[in-house]
Amino acid sequence: MNIIITDTETTGLLLARPTDMKLQPFITDIYAMKIDENFNMIEQYETLVRPPIPISKEITKITGITDELLIGAPTFLEIYSDLYDFFKDGDLLVGQNISYDVGVIAYELMRHGLEHKFSWPKHSACTIDASYHYQNKRLALSKLHEFLFGEGFENAHRAKPDVRATARCFVELCKRGDIDLSSYK
Repeated sequence: MNIIITDTETTGLLLARPTDMKLQPFITDIYAMKIDENFNMIEQYETLVRPPIPISKEITKITGITDELLIGAPTFLEIYSDLYDFFKDGDLLVGQNISYDVGVIAYELMRHGLEHKFSWPKHSACTIDASYHYQNKRLALSKLHEFLFGEGFENAHRAKPDVRATARCFVELCKRGDIDLSSYK
C-alpha cells in the first residue's frame, strides 16, 4: 500500500462552489510524502508554485510566502506531470483537512482542462476527522500535534513542516486505532 500525505499552501481559502474558478485559490507551495503501510518513507515531492495573482499581505503573514519568493517558481501547469507521476500509484491520500487540499488541486486541474486526467488515490483519510472524538471538535494541526505529543512543531503553515507533522499524527492515530489501514485495502 502506498500512502500519500500531502499539504498545500494557497493564495486564500476555498469559496462556495458556484464561485467562478478564477476566484478560487491558487497553490503556492505543495509537499507530498509517500510512505508504505509500515510507515517507511518511499519518496517525497516538494515545490513552490507561482500563481497568476499576487500574494496578499494576510497570506504572507500566515505562510511567510511572498511574491519575491515565488519568482522563478514553476506554474501549476509546469508541475502537473511530476505531480501526476507522484500521485499515480497512491492507494490512500492523507491530509489534515484533506478535502481542502483535494479541492485546491482539483481547481488547479480544472483551470487547465485536466480534471479527468489525474490519478487520485482510491481512498482518502483526514486526520481532523479521525481525531474529532478527542475533544468533540475539529482540531487545527498544531492543536492536534500538541494533544497527541505534548509539543508543537516549527514552521506551521508551510507545506513540508505541515506534512511532516500530519504524518506524525497519522501514524499515531493508526497506532491508537483511530485510523484502520486495513479498511483502505
